Amino acid sequence: MTPEQLADNKEYLARAVEASIHIGLVAVLLGACLVILRPFLSLLAWGVIVSISVYPDLRVTATRRRPG
Repeated sequence: MTPEQLADNKEYLARAVEASIHIGLVAVLLGACLVILRPFLSLLAWGVIVSISVYPDLRVTATRRRPG
């Protein structure tokens, strides 16, 4: 192997290690967020259901109030 190839290989390995560390940290952060949000997941799900079911009614009401 030439010195240029060794330098490229080391740089590639350093980037791969850095990327894997970042991916791991994001996974840990997401896990911590899920642990915190776990008690509220049912409330969030109901909020999404209600907002989706009410949205068409709000659009109809808004278009009726517009002049013209």
